[in-house]
Amino acid sequence: MKLLVCETGKREGKFEVWADVEASAAKALGESLAAVAAQADELPPVHAFRVRRGKTTAISRRQK
Repeated sequence: MKLLVCETGKREGKFEVWADVEASAAKALGESLAAVAAQADELPPVHAFRVRRGKTTAISRRQK
């Protein structure tokens, strides 16, 4: 399984992280993530802040 990990804050690097997992474990992870995402859709927006290039902006959980 390959994951793309992105830095936040002052850095903007992206790194590929590889994990060797059994097919059944990958399927279980996918099912778990889908269940959590379905629950998250039912929650009210969460307000957070993003810092990019020294500038802080408010964001909601639903923004991309």
